[in-house]
Amino acid sequence: MAKADKPLESYFPNVVSKVKGFAIYMLDKDGVILTWNPGCELMKGYKAEEVIGQNYSMLFPSFLRDKHLPEKEIAIAKEKGRYETENWRRPKSGELFWAFVVLTKITDDSGKFVGYVKITQDQSEKKKLHDQLQSKIEDFKRMNADLNNFAYTASHDLKAPINNIEGLSLLLKSELENKVSDDGISKIVELMHQSALKFKVVITDMARAAQEESEHYTYQSFKDVVDDIKLLLSNDIKTAQAVFHEDYAEAPFVRYPTKHIRSILQNLITNAIKYKSPKRKPEISIKTSLTEGYTLLEVADNGMGIEEEDKKRIFSMYQRVDNDTVVEGTGVGLGLVAKLVEGNHGKIEVESKVGEGSKFKIFLR
Repeated sequence: MAKADKPLESYFPNVVSKVKGFAIYMLDKDGVILTWNPGCELMKGYKAEEVIGQNYSMLFPSFLRDKHLPEKEIAIAKEKGRYETENWRRPKSGELFWAFVVLTKITDDSGKFVGYVKITQDQSEKKKLHDQLQSKIEDFKRMNADLNNFAYTASHDLKAPINNIEGLSLLLKSELENKVSDDGISKIVELMHQSALKFKVVITDMARAAQEESEHYTYQSFKDVVDDIKLLLSNDIKTAQAVFHEDYAEAPFVRYPTKHIRSILQNLITNAIKYKSPKRKPEISIKTSLTEGYTLLEVADNGMGIEEEDKKRIFSMYQRVDNDTVVEGTGVGLGLVAKLVEGNHGKIEVESKVGEGSKFKIFLR
């Protein structure tokens, strides 16, 4: 064992000998254990006389010794002055525990290298909780994937029969048109056809919600996305005589999944047109800005507005708000918007006053 000019233990504060919550011990330049505090005995199960003079590799499980981890720790600490990691350690009982370890190089007053100090903290409970959390996260991911797969598969399997019902209702309507004078029967056939169409929309929305669950992040231009949506909805915009006010000066771009940002904006713009006030032409204001780590997207309208008690449930899937105006829909739109925003670690808020309009604030991250 290499000898220092003065005992290596003298570099070790006396208070360390009283610490019990951490295993703290000293090594010489070759990794031989020189000191052993009470925390070492409590954590590792060895008494001082059992380990002092032994190489510290005895405290590693065999699979880490086979990988030469003790030697690698020593080499890194000697070169860089410090080595830290989280890994398995082996106490006397043989039952492995998860530990946070720090190995620090020690030099004397003249800068001469004399050995190391090793500090170990038992992180078994933290590791256990972390692993349990990760397991739950993986379970939720699998459940979410299974749910989306079910929704997509179910919607796909239902398309054929509902298309048949729609086709048969049209055929029946055509066959009865000149043969039956009973208006009641004609109305029933028409209601059957309209119900088939509504069910078809629900199925399409189910498939869309499932498909849009995951997407890659890319930089998006708000103006380009809105321009594309305005082109797609040009007939509805023209019919409603909707007017747009846009301001992207503060935040013209956002890093976001392409389909997600398109779906968010398209649903909000569609709703602004769909739920327009019968008393005036719809005006839709879109503004972006930066705030508290988010890109804030605000979409405001001068439509019918939302009752206070309805503000929370509008973001649930398949929830629709009752109002005096009959508006066709499945209740997927805002539910899908909330799902996409929250799924990307953002949040959504709404400010609204009945008869004046609504403002949706989308915090994108």
